[in-house]
Amino acid sequence: NGIYTILDMHGAQGGQTPNDHTGRSGQNKIWSEPENPKRLAWLWSKIAARYKDNPNVVAYDTLNEPYGGTYPKIKEIFEMCYQSIRKVDPDKLIFAHGFYDGFTFFGTPQENNWHNVGFQMHYYPGLFGSEPSALTHAKHLNFLDGVQLDVKRFNANFLIGEMNVVLGSVGGAPLMRRYYDKHADLGWHTTMWSYKVHQAAGGIGPDTWGMVGNKNPIPPLSIRTAAKEEIESLFKSFSTM
Repeated sequence: NGIYTILDMHGAQGGQTPNDHTGRSGQNKIWSEPENPKRLAWLWSKIAARYKDNPNVVAYDTLNEPYGGTYPKIKEIFEMCYQSIRKVDPDKLIFAHGFYDGFTFFGTPQENNWHNVGFQMHYYPGLFGSEPSALTHAKHLNFLDGVQLDVKRFNANFLIGEMNVVLGSVGGAPLMRRYYDKHADLGWHTTMWSYKVHQAAGGIGPDTWGMVGNKNPIPPLSIRTAAKEEIESLFKSFSTM
């Protein structure tokens, strides 16, 4: 369908944070149980072997938001995944995901002898602890110029893999446009979380995680009691809602 894809390991073996978006709350065990990063690296070797010759898969995002670890552990596990991937796929872009405060702790690709490695950050100013205000976003927009200095020094592909203003009260869609334009001016690639969000009641409210959503309510359906055909029909309908 002409769609380019980045494969993202959103929930790693054992969990890379205690948060629910790793697939299960209360884990964060990839750092403390040696078998977990081994399993992750092995899995990436199998993914790379499957997709190395597929031109629509443009990159491997090895570990989403590794915020439960430390700089040394994050780099150590990325190195394991990198080496495992490169044994079967010598060329495809591989992303190393930064910590809350940046990505420079990895060192440059040249310093690490890494081939075709890019770096990724996720930005949600005004959410998760910071004040939801216009001032917060003004400061963040200025902050990005400093990040650009690191991007240029690293001379590597850079991706804002997630970002969203969410709150209409601080700027909504026009502020999202401002961020897209700023990232484009800096030469960065950007993807938002999330392009499309389905909600039971339908419609888009003042605060939204999606660029688009379903206009009408989602028909009620019990996964426990519905027929297989009903479940299939509902999931297929998500694509056109």
